[in-house]
Amino acid sequence: MHVTFTALQEIVGQPKWPDAPRAYVASFGFEDRALAWLARQEGDPNVKKVAFLRYVNAKGKNKVEEARNLAKKAYPRASISEIPYMLSKESLLEKRIFDTVANDFRNVEEIILDISSQTKLLILLWLVIALQAGKRVRVVYCEATHYPPTKEQFEKVRSSKGTHRLAALTGFPTMGARSLVRAHSLSSIRMQGQPTALIAFTSFNEELIRHVMGSINPHRMLLINGLPPNESLCWRAYATQELHSRIIEEYPADNAIDSVTNLLERTVSTLNPSETVECLEKIYELHGRLERIIAVGTGSKMQTVGLAIFRSRHPDVHVEYVTPDSYLFPGTPTGIGVIHSNEISRIT
Repeated sequence: MHVTFTALQEIVGQPKWPDAPRAYVASFGFEDRALAWLARQEGDPNVKKVAFLRYVNAKGKNKVEEARNLAKKAYPRASISEIPYMLSKESLLEKRIFDTVANDFRNVEEIILDISSQTKLLILLWLVIALQAGKRVRVVYCEATHYPPTKEQFEKVRSSKGTHRLAALTGFPTMGARSLVRAHSLSSIRMQGQPTALIAFTSFNEELIRHVMGSINPHRMLLINGLPPNESLCWRAYATQELHSRIIEEYPADNAIDSVTNLLERTVSTLNPSETVECLEKIYELHGRLERIIAVGTGSKMQTVGLAIFRSRHPDVHVEYVTPDSYLFPGTPTGIGVIHSNEISRIT
């Protein structure tokens, strides 16, 4: 499969896209930015279907009625459906997404995938399944204005050796690692028995990667660091790299440090998925012929978009997802920032 995508674009107002039967997919979120996209849309007759993911065990109160009312206003000709999402029943979730794309979206040419309130597992599943079905996907994403933790909160945890309790109290997004999720649409049995090259993204929860390493025992561990484009947030790239410093020390040959920036040479934007795709393609070119590649979705949401595009291009790559042991309410992004869009197409 050949997958192509446009450069990241900033969306201002209501976009004028070509006429085509479309579907809109989002989650009933609780963050400030959850409804930012819908609130800007009004009366698009081309959207025929709307599907909302409802978190059964939500981290916060889902904005269900607000989302439904905005969807009716934005897409007056669309039928609205819901898909329950339980973290303990990922296989059932995958089947429901597959059935939605294959049946409900059968006559849809394009899916507008609003990832602002979607988990990384949902992003991976929707994108890979939709592209496999030959759909064109427009990823829309609203940035927050404040992301946890703050620099001061991180320094507090850092000085106290990062205890779990303090991390929970000071705004880290997640804590610990619970289980690995293996979805059929993200799996690959190719090159089993070969040495494993494990790819993962840095985050504020280093235990996610440790959990995968304990299950896979990789021959090679390749970390990809994330650099926010906002200069005031650049400290986060150094913070997440520091949290993974022991892994870097264990696999120094695979994780070279740039002598000028002191960041991993494999550092890409947390916002622009094209940088993630380019980085992953270089890894594939170096190691994909002789080693089994397993990637883990531990990065930002837009890095996860890049991972999904990469996986759609290379079905021999195996992708896994790690569920955190807990999602922490203090670690919630706030505010409504810039809205972005990427168009992703399958070309056979």
